[in-house]
Amino acid sequence: SAPASILPENMAPFLDATAWPYLPLFSWLAEAGGLTHYDMSVTFNCGIGFVLICDEADADAIETALEGAGEKVYRIGHVEKAGSAVQVVIENQDQVWGA
Repeated sequence: SAPASILPENMAPFLDATAWPYLPLFSWLAEAGGLTHYDMSVTFNCGIGFVLICDEADADAIETALEGAGEKVYRIGHVEKAGSAVQVVIENQDQVWGA
């Protein structure tokens, strides 16, 4: 429900699981705990520590500033209109996180 606090109800983040590193620890946790992709994404965020939502026109400047400050930046998705029931869509999970 976090996106609802920063995005209008009819907007949702669409993330691409191939856009950031998926550490082997998360595969182990999923297998050992019998966890679904949904469980992994809401419990562990699967390696995403901080998300910044910005206007696409500002993305390059923000990325340059963050990297200049020593941060590693991954562009992991976009925001678009979606049904009110959609909170976060993570595409390509099976490809990266296993079936």
